[in-house]
Amino acid sequence: MSPSRTPACGRRAPRALLVGALALVAMAALASPAAGDDRRRVTATAEAYVDAATGREVEQVGPGQDFYVRYALSNQNAYPVVVSEVSGNFGSPAACPVVPAGSDDRGDLPVVLDGRTTGVVGDDVATWRREGECRDVLEWTADGVEAERVPTAVEADAEDHRLGETTRLRARVSSEWLAVSSGRVEFSVDGRRLGSSRVRDGRASLEVDSRRVDVGRHRVVAEYEAAADGPAGSVSEAVGFTVAQADRQSRTRVAASSQRYDLPGRLRATVAPEDAQGEVQFLVDGEPYGDPVRVRSGTAELRTGPARLEVGTHSVRASFDSDEESLAGSTSSRSEFVISQVPTTIRAEVSPSRTRPGSVVTLRGQVDVGADGYRLPDGARVDVLDAAGGRLGETGVARDGGFEVAVAVPADAPGGRLVLFVSYPGTSTFGGAIVDRAVEVEPAPSPTPTPSPTPTPTPSATPATEPSAAPPADPGPPQDRLPDLVPGSPAPSPVTALLGTAMLVAGGTVLLRRALR
Repeated sequence: MSPSRTPACGRRAPRALLVGALALVAMAALASPAAGDDRRRVTATAEAYVDAATGREVEQVGPGQDFYVRYALSNQNAYPVVVSEVSGNFGSPAACPVVPAGSDDRGDLPVVLDGRTTGVVGDDVATWRREGECRDVLEWTADGVEAERVPTAVEADAEDHRLGETTRLRARVSSEWLAVSSGRVEFSVDGRRLGSSRVRDGRASLEVDSRRVDVGRHRVVAEYEAAADGPAGSVSEAVGFTVAQADRQSRTRVAASSQRYDLPGRLRATVAPEDAQGEVQFLVDGEPYGDPVRVRSGTAELRTGPARLEVGTHSVRASFDSDEESLAGSTSSRSEFVISQVPTTIRAEVSPSRTRPGSVVTLRGQVDVGADGYRLPDGARVDVLDAAGGRLGETGVARDGGFEVAVAVPADAPGGRLVLFVSYPGTSTFGGAIVDRAVEVEPAPSPTPTPSPTPTPTPSATPATEPSAAPPADPGPPQDRLPDLVPGSPAPSPVTALLGTAMLVAGGTVLLRRALR
């Protein structure tokens, strides 16, 4: 290789083909180990050279020119990592005189790489200078990539309460790098594990029954267990809380009626003794629902607004928090209620009402939704089906619920009444509906029968090798007299008569000779 050639580096995939210049190629480098036994490499590869004076990428670096390396980071792990440092070198200076020329924090680190991420570009802090001629290609090796699984912190919390009251242990999981929305938190009280809860929006909580913790001072610890694709786990510091003895116990019951998704409902709690003072917190599916409600004459009610809960079966509990030091709070047992779908109905008409096979009919109608002010979701459709469930057509439903669709009557439909079914399939929130409409199908005209041609009998062929039998030969008149002439036939000529006489004489002579022998 010519010693006058200058270093060059591929700018990205297209520039990687510039093999005619002296290339500086970054090799994959093993990062510092990230947390977890399943850790994989975090690598850096060179993307381009950047002129240190202008900040522009260059394809060649000349003698005396200062430059730095622009690299691309890749995270092969399923979980996110924080890259805090990237450094590298060009190996032996004998092949090409490249020397350090200082450093500059270019603001690219630290950086978070999501799991399975490639091609995150950054600039190396080191500045290099080429001095003299190059004799060979040098390799820039990223030998100092430092990365770790994104760290987290967890904080535990528990409230003082009276014996007999249900309490809730809480935890907050956070990270300075990203929001935590996966994984679970395991809660332990005095070293005994009481249960775990899924993390939602960085928070987790666990309801603890009054019988699980005795009177006295206790310590709770929350341990965040990371998901496979989430940040690293962590453990909180121990937090203390107290369970106090109460003179009296209360009792709480809860009731909820099943309701429709589009209509309001009601949750009701009953607290004994009837003169108890305090608040009731309703919990639906284990989570607080609405604000606490004051107890009045031993009852507390909470109206549930429409569309607040998904369609399906839900559980509800009521937790009473007493205002009196001598009266312990209490929590009800779990009760279930059902949120049903919004009902829908279909109105439809078909025209024409009488048609023929293969003709087109039009169905128009309206899909009506249960309560006022509700509309079908975007993308709602109706289907037209035959009696066997086969789809003959479909169309979208307008915002006001109207629809119109044209379908062809099957060409093989028999004459008579044809039933068409108009169906709205429904969703998880809106119930389905179906209605049938009939059209009278006129039978197809019978085709005029064409008489079959009468076959012509084929005469039997006479074999050529067997000639037809000739009628028996007439023996003719007796040989001793001439034949009688047929009346009307011409008289024989004299020559013919003479020849006949001669033949008779000759024949007679032969007969006479045979007789004399």
